[in-house]
Amino acid sequence: SGGLSVLGTLFCGNGVNINGTYTNGGGNTFSGACDGSGPVTLYVPSEYATIQSAIDASYSGDVVEVGPGLYTESLNFGGRAITVRSTAGAATTIVDPASGRCFTATGQKGALARLEGFTLRGGNASQGGGVYIESSSPTIVNCVITGNMATDYASGGGVFVASGSPKLIGCTVSLNTGYYSGGGVYLSSGLLTLENCVVSGNSLMHPDSGFGGGVHANQGTLSIIGGAVSGNSARTNGGGIYVEWAAVTASGCTVLENSASGTGGGIHASNGSLQLTSCTVSSNTSGGNGGGIWSSNGMTLSSCTIELNDSGATGGAWYKNGGTASLQNSQVRNNSATTVGGVWVQSGGLSVLGTLFCGNGVNINGTYTNGGGNDLNGQCNPACPGDSNGDTYIDSRDITELLSDWGVCSDADCFSDFNNDGLVDARDLLEVLSGWGRCAGW
Repeated sequence: SGGLSVLGTLFCGNGVNINGTYTNGGGNTFSGACDGSGPVTLYVPSEYATIQSAIDASYSGDVVEVGPGLYTESLNFGGRAITVRSTAGAATTIVDPASGRCFTATGQKGALARLEGFTLRGGNASQGGGVYIESSSPTIVNCVITGNMATDYASGGGVFVASGSPKLIGCTVSLNTGYYSGGGVYLSSGLLTLENCVVSGNSLMHPDSGFGGGVHANQGTLSIIGGAVSGNSARTNGGGIYVEWAAVTASGCTVLENSASGTGGGIHASNGSLQLTSCTVSSNTSGGNGGGIWSSNGMTLSSCTIELNDSGATGGAWYKNGGTASLQNSQVRNNSATTVGGVWVQSGGLSVLGTLFCGNGVNINGTYTNGGGNDLNGQCNPACPGDSNGDTYIDSRDITELLSDWGVCSDADCFSDFNNDGLVDARDLLEVLSGWGRCAGW
């Protein structure tokens, strides 16, 4: 604590030269070793038996290269701006600590710390069983963060970000367990970027309730670029993503097959803001309202697909319970619920434009502003030959649909007449059987 002004000063040979808040008056030099040798590479296990011993011997700018093996230790950069990387990748380079979490980054200034190519597993802590980041901005690349546990209410079984601006690139955060919130990832504050990452199969162990099985964004800013949030579960709300007070943007991502016993099987956004661009929210389930999405905040969906979600109550695709929202140039397809398979507008403003609705039973219920260019249909048109019900999958449901349409087409919307000869017959059945599976391009 307190104020420190630093000017015209040489720092070298200290490992970490300075940590904490200070005023840089200019003319300072921050170096590694004092002999002017510059950055070096330290090798594990040929030179150093453990990864941490190499880290402890390093200076900012150095590289620690780690060979394949099982390392039963916890890693802590100690504020150093170093690169620690494996030579053979995450599959064969595993950090599995005897106790405590796998990796800690605290007090590291700038964005020059990098951890690359490790499996981080078996960690256990109150917060961030796999990774804990505070006042730091490391980049974690091509790592697998799996099978870790956190026991605090604000958990982050896989990753906990207290502050800073870290990035995860090409990482997998899977099969981690939190206690009450954030089974995979918990953002307390700061700026977290998930780029081409997969957050999958994470869960919460509180016996009665839990929020954000995959990701819990409490405060701060979360940016999701590409990747997927899939197969996560929460006992209460937000099986995939729970947005509390944070600002969340996601582009080109998939929110798939998550589940919540309460509301928001895929996404639950109660406050803050949420912007989805070119994302797919598919095959999520909730026991309560909002199979795909539940929201009461400001929200924008652009060029998105919301399909095949299911609610045990109301709003299979989206249950909107407040805030001002926009849905544009999107598709809302084949969602289901006990009441209203499509979008249920409970309150707040909603603008809809250029959007296709189909196969939802009731496509949209409640007050909204029609911006034009919308199509509100019953059944979805086939996405490919063989897809009778238009859900982009060719399966037994299409055979059932085709058999119900069998014979001479009686109206213009004869969805099972794939060869357009006015008949639904064996030739159309052959299209179903030959194209079995997901329609190409989906």
